[in-house]
Amino acid sequence: MATSDIGICNVSLGLIGAIPITSFSENNIRARACKIAYDSQTELLLSEHDWTFARRFAKINLVSHDPSTMPLLYDGYQLPVNCATPRDIDPPGSRNEWEIAGTLLMAPSSIYASVTTLGLYYTASDAPVGDFSGPFTELLTLAIASKIAYPITQDRVLASELRNEYRGYRMESWEMSANIGKTYKSHDERYENDTFVEPTL
Repeated sequence: MATSDIGICNVSLGLIGAIPITSFSENNIRARACKIAYDSQTELLLSEHDWTFARRFAKINLVSHDPSTMPLLYDGYQLPVNCATPRDIDPPGSRNEWEIAGTLLMAPSSIYASVTTLGLYYTASDAPVGDFSGPFTELLTLAIASKIAYPITQDRVLASELRNEYRGYRMESWEMSANIGKTYKSHDERYENDTFVEPTL
């Protein structure tokens, strides 16, 4: 399995029958296309799924109180700089309302009155390549290949086939990842922790 950004891109290049690269700084279309696709697709894939290798927990601090931001009174908590996507707030599985506004997590003042820090589960944008799981690496390889196929080969059929393969593997990779580390999610599965469900007596 590829363990570097160049290694991942070279697997993608192999899928389209192109010559490998040694650096993104090479003066050719392969290096330029790979650099653009690697950055954009890594960011996209990290954002759209709760990958366990990129899951982080941090305490976030209250930084603003802006009643005009939402219909209710909301307080703003600063998101971590490496936050790709917020997933859940502490306590685990909380069903309390919260929204994202720019770099702030907005939480209702009526619920979190006097709370100066909140716990946040999130997906990190800076997870090291060496930490990427097998399913993520495979999906990223296909995503990059589907993006660079036409610019490099001018083969529309190949590009279409790679897009279809990527779409087919996408849900499969999510399912594999979802079976690992469900600690904070399992909190929601117990009715006594769900504010929307009344226990059956």
